[in-house]
Parts: sequence; structure tokens; C-alpha cells
Amino acid sequence: VLMLKMAKPPEVLIVIDEETGEVSRELQVDTAEVELYHKMREVMVYLTHLDQSNMEHIMLELLTQECLSDTTNGMMPSPQQPWNPARLNCLCWAMGSISGAMDEANEKRFVVTIIKDLLSLCEMKRGKENKAIVASCIMYVVGQYPRFLRAHWKFLKTVLLKLFEFMHETFPGVQKMACETFLKISQKCRKKFVQVQPAEAECFLAELTRPNGQLQGHTADLEFGDQQTFYEAVGYMIAEAPTQQEQYQYVDGLMSHLNAQWNHLLQAASQNEGILVDLNAMRQLSHFLRTNERVASSAGSAMEHQLGSIYQQVLRVYKYYSEGISSKVASNGPQIMGHSQIKGMRTFKRDTLKLVETFVEKAIPPDPHGPPGSQHQPAAGATGEIPETNGIPGGGRETQSSRRSELIQRVCSGLVPPLLEPVLADYRANHPQARDPEVLSLLSTLISKLSPSITPQVPRIFEMVFDPTLEMIKSDFQSYPDHRVNFYALLRACNTYCFDALFLLPEQRLRLFVDSLVWAIKHEHPSVADAGLRVLSDFLDKVLHLDPQLCGNFFKSYYQLLLHDIFVVLTDTLHKAGFKHQTIILMELVTAVDLGKLRGVTSKQEVMEYICNMLCQTFATLNRNQVEAFVLDLFNKSGNHTEFQSHIRDFLVQIKEYAGGDAEGLTELYRTERDEALQRSRQIEQQRLMEVPGLLHQYDPIRLAMDAANPQE
Repeated sequence: VLMLKMAKPPEVLIVIDEETGEVSRELQVDTAEVELYHKMREVMVYLTHLDQSNMEHIMLELLTQECLSDTTNGMMPSPQQPWNPARLNCLCWAMGSISGAMDEANEKRFVVTIIKDLLSLCEMKRGKENKAIVASCIMYVVGQYPRFLRAHWKFLKTVLLKLFEFMHETFPGVQKMACETFLKISQKCRKKFVQVQPAEAECFLAELTRPNGQLQGHTADLEFGDQQTFYEAVGYMIAEAPTQQEQYQYVDGLMSHLNAQWNHLLQAASQNEGILVDLNAMRQLSHFLRTNERVASSAGSAMEHQLGSIYQQVLRVYKYYSEGISSKVASNGPQIMGHSQIKGMRTFKRDTLKLVETFVEKAIPPDPHGPPGSQHQPAAGATGEIPETNGIPGGGRETQSSRRSELIQRVCSGLVPPLLEPVLADYRANHPQARDPEVLSLLSTLISKLSPSITPQVPRIFEMVFDPTLEMIKSDFQSYPDHRVNFYALLRACNTYCFDALFLLPEQRLRLFVDSLVWAIKHEHPSVADAGLRVLSDFLDKVLHLDPQLCGNFFKSYYQLLLHDIFVVLTDTLHKAGFKHQTIILMELVTAVDLGKLRGVTSKQEVMEYICNMLCQTFATLNRNQVEAFVLDLFNKSGNHTEFQSHIRDFLVQIKEYAGGDAEGLTELYRTERDEALQRSRQIEQQRLMEVPGLLHQYDPIRLAMDAANPQE
């Protein structure tokens, strides 16, 4: 019953209307059905573990009935039950759901039988709708058994050739599903494509990426979005090539056709600049950049040579569009931003920024030492020198660190200087509505990946983007939401990776930095307020580890301001969601005084008096003795965050800001405990899924991370 009533998995894009029988492409995901599928899949896995042979027998028997049913040959009816495509779909979803639950020997026999029967059925069926149904079943099933495909090269190659054939099928949804299945197989079986297999003259990737070879034929009928998915899939294969030189060659072969189209278009534009403002031309240019970005997301550093070959041309077009937008806005006003031509220009600019950001993000691995600021060292990082790596134990790790440093140096010298000049100048000079929030996102990535080499650029970055963005977002809490989120992500990156550079800023700009964090913690949107609280907490922790003189000078200017504003958000009714981080910041401020770190700035007695006076003035219903008792215990319990947080929670209930019928407020005060309980529940569930083979989905992020850490040949 379960097999023939199986819910549709989210990967399947071809659906059948149960009432009309019409076959179409699904445009929206039914979340209720997805949840039902996960529950049914779990039951199927457990049943398979109870009796593998019986499950295999039932499934294959039902599949045989479907393949032998009425109109199998498209011409002569047979006495069997009429063919029901909905039943075939459910059966294939059930067969795909038990991937990983069988041992390898049984799985091999099971999968071979399924695919052979489905391929035969696809050949015999007539009509685009019927072929599309069987094709979607084939693609779903093969995508669920990567372990089998890795172990059987000939079968894997046959499946890929069939996917390439489906990429020419014009029925809605088939091409997209074929490309996404190709992407999944590339992620799971990537090593097989760079190895020369038995009876093959060269590896599959070399054959696929040969200039003017098969690749253009495979992608000829695909839409732009599906082409980008195809190229991303090949990028995963390229990333597994054994040498950097081979990676560069494969990328050159992969991108040769698109590079030729790009060069042809720019050559025509050099004769007639009007081509660049043609809508079709702008779509082609954006498709070129997006395809490069998708390959960079999967191939990583292998895209370095390709990006270098087109970089100057891309920046020239970027500058041309920037000047065009500025000119149009100056002459027609900001309402021109809705014009299709201006939208096309902005799309190209955003795609350029996204391409560079993705390359830097994917090509440069994380720093094995962690963020420079985490060691609380003095401002030596501001010199731009790369830290010594000789102390890293293990030759492999030292080599990886050395390669990382070399790549950072190449990026800092080759990509960053020509990029910052047009991008920063354009951002500062443009009308607020013409400023791209992707600029801030790109800068965050550059700072997080290229520090400390990019540290000397931080003051200039602040000068060019900090003030203009602040002017856009400080007047209210609603305007420019994307800029607002990316702006605080930039502040977080500066604080985490270039903390020392913040104290090289002019005093006025450092004050604006702190004021920005204070504005953030007062923001009415929880995500922005949470970001501000996290950055401020980390910032204060690092300040307290500075030289005592620097630390004292800072807190002379900001201690009372920060203390006051933390109590403001703690005791109002708009920022309950940030209770945990609010108490962490308050505890840092209280502990610093209690431990004597701020001698010469203020004393414990002065701080206690200040808090008492502030609370008594704000809450007239409280008596002085009650407030003094709270403040005394505030210092007494500052060494234990759990006790400290509980003490503040009790006080907030007492002052009736959250009580008196505000049940939601009381709930928010216990958000931390609730979130921790949910996290423990998720960990227990994850452990349960990992203990039973097959329960963890093949493309679950945890499974993909495990495969990446332990790649299989």
C-alpha cells in the first residue's frame, strides 16, 4: 500500500493531475507532501532493514506489472491492467527512497533491474507526455543510488548519455530535471570523471571539455538557467583534477564556446557601443557572467586563469554601465531606475560583483589559524604582512597554508586593485537608489578571506562606503533592507578579521562605527538587532584584551553610553528576542568593572550608583531598596552567565514590563532555554538518522559534508 501511495519527493518536477491526468511541470513545492514523503521514506527504510529480499521482490514484481501493462507498445492493447503513470511514479519514488538501506550486492542487482526495465519502457512508449513520465522516473531513481554508480562505470556512463539525451526533450520540466540530476551525480561521483576508466582512451572529463566537442551539442537546447546548472556540474568534476595545470586546461575547454561568444559581442560593441544597451545583448552578457559564477562555485581556484583572462574586459563593461546609470539618473531622476535598460545594466553590475565574490569565497580555503583578531595581538596585522606558517604541525597542512597565502597574494595584487577603484567610486557617487547592496557583500567576503593582506585597504573602504550607507539607513528602520543587512555583515567582517584596523580610523569614524552598532541593537527587525548584538559583544571582548591604555581611552568615551543603551533594550518590549546576547554584553561591562580592568575610567561604586539612579528614574514604581538589591546581585553573579541571566529575567518580571498579561514577553525571556532544547533535539534526531543505513538522505547537507571529508573512489 505504501509503495503505490508514495508521496512525491521534492526532486521530482514532472507531476500528474489526479483528476484530469494532465502531465505538467510543478512550479511550487507542496511542503505538506514533502513532509509526508520524509515520513513514508523512513517507514520504507525500516521495512527494508527488516526483510531486504521481500522488499526487493515486491517492488520488482510491481515494476514488471507496470512495464507489461496496457499500451506498452503504444499500439496493441494487452489483457493486463491498463498502464497507470501515477502508479509508476509512486513505485519509482518508493524504490528511490530506500537508497543505502540494502547491502551493495543486493543493491546492484536491484538497481540494474530497475533501470533496464525503465529504459526499455521509455523506448517503447509513444507520446511526449508518456516519455516525460518515464524519463522523470529514470532520473529520480539513478540520482538516488550514487554508491552503485561509483562502483559501475559503464552503467554510470550509460546513465549520463541518457541524461544528455533528455536534455534535448522539449516537454516542460524534463530538461531541468535532467540537468539537476546531472549535477547531483557530478557531486557524488566526481572522482570517476577524472580517472581513465578501463577500455577508455581518456577520462570522461577530457572528452566532455574538448574544444568544439560534444559539450555544445548537449547544451544547445537548454535555457540559460539549465545551461548554468550543466556548467556547474562540470565544475565539480574539474575540481577533482589532480593538478592545477589540468584544471586550467579543462576550464579553458569548458568555457571556450562561451568565451568566443563573449569576445564576438565585445568586438562588435567596440565598433558600435549601442550594442551594449541592447536588451538581448545584456541578457547574453549576464548569462556569460552567471555561468562563470556557477563554475567558480563548484571548481573554486581552478577558475583563476579563466577569470584573469576576462577580468579587465568585465570591469570595462562594468564601468561603462556605471557611468550610463549615473548619467541617466542625473538627467531623469531616480524614477528612471525602473526602466528595462537600466535594470539590465544593474543586473550586469550585480552579476560582476557576485562572480568575484563567489570566486574569492570558494577558491580561498579557511585560515587554519582562525581570524587574526582571535589572538588579540597588537596592530601588527595592519602592516599587511602574512603571518608565519612554519609553526603549523604537519607538512601537508604547511603546504596547504603556503598555497593559500600565495593565492591570497595573487588575488590582492591582481584582482583587488583594479576592482576597488571603479566599484567604490561608483558606490559613493551614485544616487542611493542606484547603489548595489552586493558591493557591501563583496567587501565583507574580501575582508574575511584576504585578511590581513587587505587590512591596509580598510580605512579607504570605510571612507568610500561607510558614510554613504549610513546616510541611507539611519533615518528609519525600514528603508534599504538589503543594504542594512549587508552593511552590518561588513561591520562584522571588519571586527572579526581586521579589528586592529578599526583603531587606525579617525576618532570621528570610530565613533560612527560604535554608534552604528548601538543603532543596530535598537533596530526593530530581529535579524538586524541580533547581528548588532553579536558584533558588539565580540567587539567589546576584543577591546577588553587591548593594551590597558587603549582600553581605558575607549571606555572613557563609551562606557556609560553602552551601559545605558543595553538597559534600554533589555527593559523595553520590542527587543525581547535578543535577551541572551543583551545579557552577555551587560555581563561583559559589569565584569570589566568588577575585576578592576577599568581603573582610571570608573569605579565599581560609581557604576552601581549610576545603574540604581537610572532604574529608579525609569521605573517609578520601584523602591530604592529593591533596585539596590538587584544591582548588588548583578555584580555578585557576574561570574556565571546562567545565574546572571536568570537574575535579570527575574528582575524584568518584577518590574511588570513583561508580566501583567504579556504571555508572549515571558515566553521570549525563555527563548534561550527553548532554543538549546531544540538544538539538543536536532542532535539526537541526527544521531538516530546516522545510526540506521539509508535513513540519512543521499543529498542531505550532513551526508554531503561526510562525503566531502571522506571522498570515495
